[in-house]
Amino acid sequence: MAEDATHPYSYEWQAQYRGQYQLYAVAWDNDGHISVSPQIELRVGYRKKTMIAALIVGDVELKPADLAIFDRLEMLGCHVAVFDDDQINNIDLQQQNLIFISATCVPTRIKSAFLDTQLPIIVSEYQLFDDMKMSGNRLNSDYGRIETSQVTVVTDSHPATAGLQGEIVVYRKPDRINWAKPSAEAHIISGTADDLSKAAVFIYDKGASMADVQAPATRIGFFLQDGSAD
Repeated sequence: MAEDATHPYSYEWQAQYRGQYQLYAVAWDNDGHISVSPQIELRVGYRKKTMIAALIVGDVELKPADLAIFDRLEMLGCHVAVFDDDQINNIDLQQQNLIFISATCVPTRIKSAFLDTQLPIIVSEYQLFDDMKMSGNRLNSDYGRIETSQVTVVTDSHPATAGLQGEIVVYRKPDRINWAKPSAEAHIISGTADDLSKAAVFIYDKGASMADVQAPATRIGFFLQDGSAD
């Protein structure tokens, strides 16, 4: 990272990117003796943890994609509890502030288990959009997936856009993007390049009309397919 041969041997480091860093120092004298400091870990850009999030995955031995989601939730201020998709009955909903359902889950193990849950839920498994009443139930018409590397922001009036505009590259190479056609009361944040009505990111506020039901809490459809976040 840097070298300083002048007393008092210091260096001011400014991280350019959010993330976790492991740092250590190496010192050597004129006789060639070397000393290495203990390694320290720094987290840059992480918020103070004030929430608890349940991350539901296909395997608690996290794959790179789920590990990336785990790290992101921690960065945003969540204590993250990981649950296998066949152990969802073990989740104490009273202890959670948020549920994230990964696309690595087997959808038949989840189905509508969280339909009435009064917690914010992020769903990235496209075959659960209909079970969660976030879209209709016709595959490739109401929900589906396409292969591409980018999405298009379709609004500038919602804070979820974070100031982004136009076409956004979300994958290093083309991969599967999950989409749905939500109801008129959803906020469509971004759509697929071939059809902006195919929402890649969409949000239902609490009480908004979804497909036949009102959202009991915030519901977010998110495009990440299993393996695409790594």
